[in-house]
Amino acid sequence: MFGIGVLASTAWMHILPSAFEDFGNPCLDAGWQKFGVGYVGLFGLIAAFIAQQMEMLFVGRSMIKKSTQDNKDADMTLSPTTTMTIEDGAVGPHSHHTENKEMTVILLEAGIMFHSVIIGLTLGVAADDEFTSLLAAICFHQLFEGMALGVMIGALNLKRIQKVALCILYPITTPIGIAIGVGVHNAFNPNSHGLILTQGILNSLSAGILFYNTYTELMSEEISHNVAFRAYAPSFKAVCFLAMYVGAAAMAILAIWA
Repeated sequence: MFGIGVLASTAWMHILPSAFEDFGNPCLDAGWQKFGVGYVGLFGLIAAFIAQQMEMLFVGRSMIKKSTQDNKDADMTLSPTTTMTIEDGAVGPHSHHTENKEMTVILLEAGIMFHSVIIGLTLGVAADDEFTSLLAAICFHQLFEGMALGVMIGALNLKRIQKVALCILYPITTPIGIAIGVGVHNAFNPNSHGLILTQGILNSLSAGILFYNTYTELMSEEISHNVAFRAYAPSFKAVCFLAMYVGAAAMAILAIWA
């Protein structure tokens, strides 16, 4: 629950304002300024639709493959009736939930990685007088995000090597951004049209992915439509919600500096 709060607050308090700032920048070309901050919603919407389609394709194929394998010994083929059963969720509901959660976490990590590269780039080109404070804020920012992702990755039904790979991908993205920032530091122009546009698009895509997965998948499946969660004692549910609010508050406070 702490992780859900962290991810929701990251989208609302860090990524979305940055995307609005980028697309509201007067240094953009006139063509981009005409629609302005509306592009944040456009690219965010595109990212959410892509995430939903990827999820459907991945989970749908996995369910059909599993059903075919289960019926192979009985020499059965998928009939229209069987297909409806699969779509209705009667075949392998646990498998569907597991695979859906795996895709959700992978997409969440992808969205956060976009943002982490931009954070690293910002730190790499930061002036000396603001570097220390920015570094401290970013360290806490990445720590909370890493904790949230780590808990979710640890709960996945994946092989150990796959979990390790997912855990390694997140922490290397910010250093990559820092390396890029250091490399272009001398020639860096914060008012460059291309740079602002790239940051705006990446932030918008990242926000769309996080919004979709945080609310549609995590909150919906773990809280709203989770029968087991509803059966918990009110005191335990209160603690869970408090943890979510603390996670959101922690990231909201960090938005003051980073």
